[in-house]
Amino acid sequence: MQQALDAFPQLRFNLDVKANCAAVPVGRAVARHADRVLLTSFSDTRRLVALDAARSRSAAVQPATSGGTSTVARPVTLYVD
Repeated sequence: MQQALDAFPQLRFNLDVKANCAAVPVGRAVARHADRVLLTSFSDTRRLVALDAARSRSAAVQPATSGGTSTVARPVTLYVD
């Protein structure tokens, strides 16, 4: 992933963190490239861990993100109830 981020500086990346053990390393790796990375996960907890790792490396620019399953389901649940 780091090689791809470095090799293609004009590309934007959508990174879906699939494993808990990957959240911190992925977050740290994308910190330098936060202006062109969307960092997401189906797990809100995993996504937030990755974002915190990115923030710990660089406070200047944060990766874009999207909601995980719980965040997206919450408004739907409120609408249905």
